[in-house]
Amino acid sequence: MDEYFLTINVPANTSQSNPVEESIEVEGDYVYEIAYLIPSGHVALTGLRVFYGNLQLLPRNRDEWIRGDDVYRSVKVRWSFRSRKVKLTFKAFNEDDTYEHSFYIWIVTAMREEVLVFERLEHLMKMFISVFMRWR
Repeated sequence: MDEYFLTINVPANTSQSNPVEESIEVEGDYVYEIAYLIPSGHVALTGLRVFYGNLQLLPRNRDEWIRGDDVYRSVKVRWSFRSRKVKLTFKAFNEDDTYEHSFYIWIVTAMREEVLVFERLEHLMKMFISVFMRWR
């Protein structure tokens, strides 16, 4: 598994109609997980979207933005693409009229074999927990 990191700095008064765009090329059979940090101070005045070409990947509801304040979220996405090298684009806006804000992004990619091993382990752990909980 490989990890990638991206910081997106968004100037004050960056509109939704003209967002900042940052792209990153990642490599692997899967984009396995995406995590993001929206630091304290954003107070939902900012928004973030993830794209593959023109296809919006996150959030899944097309007309929305990821918003928040003091939020860390890790999403197991398990996206597979036709190519091992994939360019992801992040779009962000900032309606704050005074301060620049930043988003911090972590991307984990994996090869097909790694994903299969982790999925099997995850399945075994769920079975173990299920059996354990019945015996309690």
